[in-house]
Amino acid sequence: DHSPIFCATLLRCTSHGNQRESGFLSSLKAQLIRENETQQERSKPEFLRKFDDIEVIEGSAAKFVCTVSGNPDPDIVWLVDGEPIKESRRFRMAYTEDNQCTLLIMDASEADEAEYTCKASNSMGESQHAAELIVITPGA
Repeated sequence: DHSPIFCATLLRCTSHGNQRESGFLSSLKAQLIRENETQQERSKPEFLRKFDDIEVIEGSAAKFVCTVSGNPDPDIVWLVDGEPIKESRRFRMAYTEDNQCTLLIMDASEADEAEYTCKASNSMGESQHAAELIVITPGA
């Protein structure tokens, strides 16, 4: 366990016989509680919404969309047949504040038929989900 360790000295101030915590101690306690809650909420990425195999007609766009949770927020990498995809005019990627991940493939061709994977990772772990893109050639 690599959780941080905190040490503090308890300081009590008395005022007319009533004990009260100093402002510094109250602030320190609040900070420790917040940090403890943050530690407890940490989680490895999890797919809340997954995508399915997609069939598109050659020349049209294909869109994979999923929703990923995790604390801290996960880093997202899209892969095609296990290799990272570089963003370009044809391959567009987005990750919104509501944890929605999108891969948009413009002008899909037979060469784009493959397994597409969304890989989410953070300091707590990694999760991934994959599906196939099937490109239908008209008249074939």
